[in-house]
Amino acid sequence: MEIRRRSRPALSRRDQGVLDLERRFGHAAATADMKFAEAERTLGLTRAGYMLVLTALVEDPAAQAHDPETIAKLRAVRSADGDPGAIRRY
Repeated sequence: MEIRRRSRPALSRRDQGVLDLERRFGHAAATADMKFAEAERTLGLTRAGYMLVLTALVEDPAAQAHDPETIAKLRAVRSADGDPGAIRRY
């Protein structure tokens, strides 16, 4: 009997793009407008859409495997005040 292992689903181009923008621009309020403009231009995501994707990526094991450093930084921002919604603030 052959055992099949499911491979982890790869991140979509959109998800990879969001992680790339987070890596490049960070979570600083000073760069937020530039980051969201770039997200809309390159990924077709509004500010709200970007934040929804980003919030989901923080908990996605595939995102953790793809870019552990960025995910670790995002989790640190989220938990800085002990507030799970902290990542949404700008």
